[in-house]
Amino acid sequence: MLPRPRRKKKSNRNEILIGRLDQCERLLQQKGADALPKAPSHHTSSLITNGSGLTTKETSPLQTPDPTIAQPLRVISQTQLLHDQNRSKYLDKSVYHNACFGLWARVAEEFAEPVDALGHSSDEDGDEDDVAQDSIEFVLGLSPRPISIGSSHPPGDQILELWHVFLENVDPLTKVVHGPSLQSAIQKAIVNLSSVPRSLEALLFAIYSAAVVSLKNHDCERRFGESRKVLLSRYRLATKAALSRARFIGSADLAVLQAFLLHLLSMREVYDSRTLWTLTGVALRIAEGMGLHRDGYFLRLPPFETEIRRRIWWQLKMLDGDSAELSGSDKFGISDSDPRNPKLPSNINDDELYPGLSSPPATTDRATDMVFCALRFELRSYWTSNTVKQRQQGKDNCLWDSCGSSAVMKERDEAIDESERILETKYVRYCDPSQPIQLMATLIARAAVSATRLLAHHPRKWVSEEQIPESERQYVWKLSIKGLKQYNMIHSSRELERFSWHAAFYFRWQTLIYILDTLRVNPLMQEAVQVWHLIDEVYETNPDFVTNTKKALFVAVGNLCLTAYNAREAALAKESKPIPPTPLYIKTFRRQREAATARRKTQDAAVKKAENPIEGLPIVTQSMSTDNQFTPHLTSRPQEQQLHLPQRQQTLPPQLTNSHQPELPGSNSALWLSDRGNEQSDGLFTFTDDNTIMNLDMLLALDVSMEDPINQTIDWVKWDALISDFT
Repeated sequence: MLPRPRRKKKSNRNEILIGRLDQCERLLQQKGADALPKAPSHHTSSLITNGSGLTTKETSPLQTPDPTIAQPLRVISQTQLLHDQNRSKYLDKSVYHNACFGLWARVAEEFAEPVDALGHSSDEDGDEDDVAQDSIEFVLGLSPRPISIGSSHPPGDQILELWHVFLENVDPLTKVVHGPSLQSAIQKAIVNLSSVPRSLEALLFAIYSAAVVSLKNHDCERRFGESRKVLLSRYRLATKAALSRARFIGSADLAVLQAFLLHLLSMREVYDSRTLWTLTGVALRIAEGMGLHRDGYFLRLPPFETEIRRRIWWQLKMLDGDSAELSGSDKFGISDSDPRNPKLPSNINDDELYPGLSSPPATTDRATDMVFCALRFELRSYWTSNTVKQRQQGKDNCLWDSCGSSAVMKERDEAIDESERILETKYVRYCDPSQPIQLMATLIARAAVSATRLLAHHPRKWVSEEQIPESERQYVWKLSIKGLKQYNMIHSSRELERFSWHAAFYFRWQTLIYILDTLRVNPLMQEAVQVWHLIDEVYETNPDFVTNTKKALFVAVGNLCLTAYNAREAALAKESKPIPPTPLYIKTFRRQREAATARRKTQDAAVKKAENPIEGLPIVTQSMSTDNQFTPHLTSRPQEQQLHLPQRQQTLPPQLTNSHQPELPGSNSALWLSDRGNEQSDGLFTFTDDNTIMNLDMLLALDVSMEDPINQTIDWVKWDALISDFT
């Protein structure tokens, strides 16, 4: 693993010893004992921010209470922020002197400098933390092989190019760092990369990774002479190693937290939603340890640092909510209305924010560099407050609930209308469509409102399809088409191409599934031609939806798409109407499924032969390949060897029984079942003690022809389970 030189000892041992002797003398005096003549007092000289908001530089020795006077209960640990440059540790109030010693407050008193209670800096070396270091590497999934971080840096000109890409493509959508102030640090670091502090080193690699994520493969090859895959592999691995070297889990350094957050944002295409949600929880705990969950105004921090901390905190909460929602959990979690919670970041340009700013910046009523993040944070704040209010009234404000009464639906619609009014009046009306980030903000704001309306009126709320009023069907259909158009606009605009990487993470699968299912049931509806053009555009701008057969959701939606397209061709042929040329993605879907069906037939034939084996002939066993596909292996069977045949399991695990088993709607294909050791299989899924593995080859081989697609009914519960489990 990485070399771990010995840590530099920054504290003077004599000062610490004298400080402890002073403390002992005070304790002796408190008990009425005579103390030796005191040496000159050693005073604290570090910034401590207390709950009253006063930042002081302590210059007087701690007072010793008179032992002859009864001391009342007193708080010795008001809310404090031990603060030193970019490092901070948050200490909450609530501990009383005569009830329980304020642990961290007392610890701070024990140090000659209270900021020593922050622990060692992420930029210091260490030699005794091998176990802790290994645990950090385990959390990140870091490879045990040695990594040379220094050699992973690109040349200086490429560092500046990656920084430029980051500022153009990533920073306007995240605002995790302050570009103007960080740029000078990067320019200095390029001169001597070997002496870069570990916190900045981690941030640099996180910036490299995020920049490459935002580029297409041909852009990477043109700019850097290497493929996107190669660059991502190198910089992601180096980011993990740099975070580990900086001991990010125990770090109090804001730059390390920024690096970890950027790493999580750039790993969304790799991590599954539950892993991302879990790691975001780690980031939130690190942030809370630094006091980011309390607004800098109440901690009396400088305006610049207060704004940066607000941006980081709100971006963390956005990521936490999004990943929680995809994991099937409450998007808003345990929300409260504590007045000390971080306020929304100011809607200002970066050049209006700088270190040394004397007064808090005023939010402006115009579009700024911050507009995209500002409106997203505003929307999050609105729905969080709405959720807290509903819960205080004993209501469940989940938009996914059953339709309920007309009064409930009206209340939900009014809440959505209010969110739209806020976004339109505070942000959208000031946006200039000729400016890429402002156009992106406009589209995202309106798409978010449309998506929320769709959730509130989704067909899953009704017990059966027959109960849905025609007016409600038309409303949901229009919302779905509107949402798909908004998504396609982001990808089709050349001005927004730099931001398309971000939009891909917010694709509304429910919208596409609803549209495809409607086309399946009504293949010759009036708008069918125009809607199929929208679907064509989705698959043309997202080729991964077609070619990536390792993701069950892509395969399942592809099956539904093929079913709808087959129904369209059949309906056109039945009415003797011309059939349009088959799109390339439909041809690809068909080839994939034909190949999977052929593989399945080969496997079925091998199993039948194994059931009646002829002595001396090979038999077929199966194993799971690395891409979750079953691969047949021919092995010779000795005459005395017993034959182990696949067996059908009669029960399913609780998490996928009945309505939770995400099988393709309308499919009645027989599934080949097998039993492999301690695993249980039900054909399409393999169940182990730890997880569920989907047999994607069998999912590809499902029969999508469907004799009567119009009369089949979609099961939204199963689709929701599939989206939750595999996005």
